[in-house]
Amino acid sequence: MTIINSSMTLGEAPIWHNQRQSWLWLDIINKQLFELPHHDREQQPSVHRFSLMPSIIVEQPNGCVLVIAQYQMIELDLESGLQTLLCTLPVPEGFRTNDGGVCDNGLLWFSTMHKTSPLKFPGSIYVIDQRLNIKCQLLNQIHIANTFCWVTVNRVLISDSLLQLMYDVPYHNGVLEWHNKIVFDDLSSTNAAHDGGAIDVFGQIWNAQWAAGRVRCYQASGAVVTDVSLPVLQPSSCCFGGPENKHLLITSATEGMNARQIKQFPLSGSIFLLELDVEGRSIPIFEMD
Repeated sequence: MTIINSSMTLGEAPIWHNQRQSWLWLDIINKQLFELPHHDREQQPSVHRFSLMPSIIVEQPNGCVLVIAQYQMIELDLESGLQTLLCTLPVPEGFRTNDGGVCDNGLLWFSTMHKTSPLKFPGSIYVIDQRLNIKCQLLNQIHIANTFCWVTVNRVLISDSLLQLMYDVPYHNGVLEWHNKIVFDDLSSTNAAHDGGAIDVFGQIWNAQWAAGRVRCYQASGAVVTDVSLPVLQPSSCCFGGPENKHLLITSATEGMNARQIKQFPLSGSIFLLELDVEGRSIPIFEMD
């Protein structure tokens, strides 16, 4: 295991940038994006700063990335650092964007959550097409949406981290059938919550689990395959990447931890890079028209 020491408040949203052969991730609270070349993991990551809280990174075919930040979509040139506003998003006052990703048909999904009272004010889920048209898939019905793993083109796993439930949701003809969801995994009797995740080529789901100090691997049926224990309390997300797509990068957070917990888990907020025996499923590139 490679450990990239950091003290991020809310490390999140890791991706592998295949064209640049580099890892990228965010610190949402501190409004930063980090990039680290895979071949030179001993160096310090480069840092890009934003005026809004970024929550999703999406690879672009031109070596840039798209960043979903609070209520904007921004194109970031990783070489020059130039940030270009592409569009504004339908995010109400008091809310921000949270997790999301690109599904198998190339559409970009993002969720919203209330910044201070997600239980009282549920968030929504939207999809963006290649012409930057935005469609609401779920309005004010999910508190803290996470995971967004497409097991098949017609089936997506979405968690409500506040409720500590991961749902298996049908998706047909461009419509998320939330009313037909079933519970894929229930952690509500524990302290743990499902957070960001990734899928391997066998359809297994790797899920970072907040307050549990682990990444848990599930079969597509929901059966637990294995747990990867980590020296942090709050793993927050994970992604596959590397030259053979067999590395798993895991982010973590210090948000909400007290002094005793930080002393017990001094690596909290760091990045962890594991080499696995299984290959990850590549995430499609979002290509704008």
